[in-house]
Amino acid sequence: MSAATMTPYLRLELKRTLRNPRAILFTSAIPVMMYVLFSTTDSTTDTPLEVHRAVLASMVAYGAIGGALLASGPPLANERATGWLRQLSATPLPANAAVVAKLAVALTLAAAGALVVGTVGAVSGSHLSVVTLVELVVAMSLGALCFGLIGLTFGAAVKRPDTAQGATILTYLTMSALGGLWVPTDQFPTWLADISKELPSHGILQIGRAIVNGTAFPVGSLGILLAWSAVFALLAAKAWQKGTRVR
Repeated sequence: MSAATMTPYLRLELKRTLRNPRAILFTSAIPVMMYVLFSTTDSTTDTPLEVHRAVLASMVAYGAIGGALLASGPPLANERATGWLRQLSATPLPANAAVVAKLAVALTLAAAGALVVGTVGAVSGSHLSVVTLVELVVAMSLGALCFGLIGLTFGAAVKRPDTAQGATILTYLTMSALGGLWVPTDQFPTWLADISKELPSHGILQIGRAIVNGTAFPVGSLGILLAWSAVFALLAAKAWQKGTRVR
């Protein structure tokens, strides 16, 4: 797969995604609004900086997860249904170009959302340094790989675009809620908190919190993300190889 062949196609995919208002809404607009709302509501506490950074980590993770999921699964399912992948097969692009492009765009969108939300937080109460902000953006974009693979699994396995869209959004909201992005897991029942700790959404949140607070890197959370990534990489590959790709 040569860069000369893939670069124009990747550029096209990115432009198509950025023209989708849903992508901007879920990766930047909603997380920014929720950050402003939650941090303002809680700013009367004794530790406003801690509150700002906790909310920022949650909303940056929320935007990265949404960007990765929505930029991968639904577009791939739609292209299978409309015959776009069949047209691509007649070009010099490699057979897996659509999958590679969707994953690349998913990570790019996650990074862009993390940058927007992180920048707003850095200048409005979280007081992050430029280095910390860069670390946060890189970590969120890499962590979003797991969710991009989950989205690709839906896109490769589900035939109807509307079904893939619904499954993706349901996964997005469920992962966000159970992962502790909206409500801290210490407010969950014990059994639900134990489940939350095994979810990739909780893992990426913990990594974000460690970066913004300057605490020790949560190796266990990285392990959870890697484990989920490995599982869904296999599932997505099998779904793609079992004839779900439109030829």
